[in-house]
Amino acid sequence: MNHAAALDPASRIGLLIEPLDTLFFRDGRPFASADRGHSDFPTPQTLAGMLRTHLMALAGVRPGEIHGLREHPDHPTHWISHVAFQGLWLAQVGTRQARDVVEPCLPAPAHLMQTDDDPPRYILHTPLSPAIEMPGWQSPSLHYPQMRPLMHLGSTDGKLKPCEDFLTLEGLKKVLQDETPGNRASGDWIRKSCLFDHEERVGIGIDAATGTTGDGRIYSARHLRLCENVAFYAEAGWESNGAAPPEPHWLDEAFPADGVVLPFGGEGRRVLV
Repeated sequence: MNHAAALDPASRIGLLIEPLDTLFFRDGRPFASADRGHSDFPTPQTLAGMLRTHLMALAGVRPGEIHGLREHPDHPTHWISHVAFQGLWLAQVGTRQARDVVEPCLPAPAHLMQTDDDPPRYILHTPLSPAIEMPGWQSPSLHYPQMRPLMHLGSTDGKLKPCEDFLTLEGLKKVLQDETPGNRASGDWIRKSCLFDHEERVGIGIDAATGTTGDGRIYSARHLRLCENVAFYAEAGWESNGAAPPEPHWLDEAFPADGVVLPFGGEGRRVLV
């Protein structure tokens, strides 16, 4: 994602990214025969790579030209280096007749924990009061020496662990207001099992030159499968202080309402954006 200014609200558009099959995302570690790959969630860099590659193709920008394009304002396609993206998030979407209904689902912040109880109780860690001294504590930030450790001083009656389920916008709003979200039956939570699952796939390595395979080239991978009426949601727009495109509605034309099919992640998987 861009390190410069945030998106200009006037240019921001929402993007619904619907998988056409399972998806596969992994890190850059070597993956050889007899290995077992596990798909994580796509990173913002993966999102930016997919969308920027699509926009570059439409604008006629070759891959080698994008590097350093921001430092050349006289270039005729300099403006494309000022497109920015944010996201992506899981989202529950409407039916085929109402695809404009989008409810983002967000991972719980790290300072919100849950107990081992069933149903779990939720504990919100808060900054320790400056009136309470913490022996040996030193702020890890050079620019904010007033930073305090996050703690919970009350009784927990059990071991705490990170929250597994996802928050709705209402649940996240409570956390931002230093309130604890309601229980699982409330409208603050969406179960992880209602959003995605992992599916085992088996593949065979093929020699690109001969089109054949040899012994021991079978591998397995756990792909990411989103549940029905669940997609990814992201946003695109122009930087607040960036160069303007030649046409004001260029982004809307680049992502038409009926969608465009793009490659996303590994193993040649496609999504409808």
